[in-house]
Amino acid sequence: MAGPGPRAPLLGKDGGMTESATPVIEAIGLARHFPRPRRSLLAPRPAPMRAVDGVSFAVMPGRTLAIVGESGCGKSTTARMLLLLERPDAGQLRFEGHDILRAPVEEVRRYRTAVQAVFQDPWSSLNPRMRVGQIIGEPLRLNTSLDRGTIAARVAAALEEVGLDPALARNFPHEFSGGQRQRIAIARALVTRPRVIVLDEPVSALDVSVRLQVINLLIDAQRRLGMSYLLISHDLATVRYQADEIAVMYRGLIVEQGEAERVFSAPLHPYTQALLDAARFVLPEERDACEVAVEAEEVAAPVSGCRFHGRCPLASTICRNTEPRLAKVAQDHAVACHLHPPQLEAPTQEAA
Repeated sequence: MAGPGPRAPLLGKDGGMTESATPVIEAIGLARHFPRPRRSLLAPRPAPMRAVDGVSFAVMPGRTLAIVGESGCGKSTTARMLLLLERPDAGQLRFEGHDILRAPVEEVRRYRTAVQAVFQDPWSSLNPRMRVGQIIGEPLRLNTSLDRGTIAARVAAALEEVGLDPALARNFPHEFSGGQRQRIAIARALVTRPRVIVLDEPVSALDVSVRLQVINLLIDAQRRLGMSYLLISHDLATVRYQADEIAVMYRGLIVEQGEAERVFSAPLHPYTQALLDAARFVLPEERDACEVAVEAEEVAAPVSGCRFHGRCPLASTICRNTEPRLAKVAQDHAVACHLHPPQLEAPTQEAA
């Protein structure tokens, strides 16, 4: 897919924001660890599973940040923390400069209205017992004091925005196709006029024939309404088409981050290179020394040194002994790899 248009630089002196813009959402050292069961009653308790181990990034106004990586890397857990569906064990989550994790109830309610989500499966994300109008209007009923007539008008407008007839508000989800159901889910996210929408694999469950239609609908809505997106996806073609910036996650950490075209055209981390090679057809004679198998793995207790060194053919002694920190090697590009020493001030990414 060709991208939707030229993108302006995003990474700035703080490793995730430009000097002229304030992030809508800023994650600082977010961590989420899950306890692991004992193998037996007398066995020692194993180390926790460090699903997210201290990540930092910024979602900028009107921009799309994509988080990519293989299954189990922590990207969906990160999204759930932004939606307040998971409570971080450490770190800060700032909304318009305020730490929402320590905010009063009214500010949290405003955050829930301003940050909406579109999930992967349009069959399970819509309540089958509710009519479409009720589903779309529910965020307004829960988080605002609008009267019934105003909510109905907002629901009709939201349906029109996603290309559906407002009269369909009386129907139930089972009366729609998969693509139409995802449009309904997008309408539900748009109805509150959010600042940010978390897109968790928004087109992966759809037929190939309708994926581009839904992606273009999202891009058009973003341009009209000025929203920001946090896109969680394993589909690198979709990411390249839609994202302004990419953060590559591996075993709970961001290992590379930068402008989308820069990361796609000149990936620096061996893991990023492996992801891109796995997403395209490469002749055997064209594969380079950085080829590694990209396969899902459990995020267990971290090994010493770089977490990727056991799969990296370029690993050296320092990789096995010292964990690299995410550091800027160009104005719009940061990487956590000893093969690329930092050229600029490093962005903050604290391990928990």
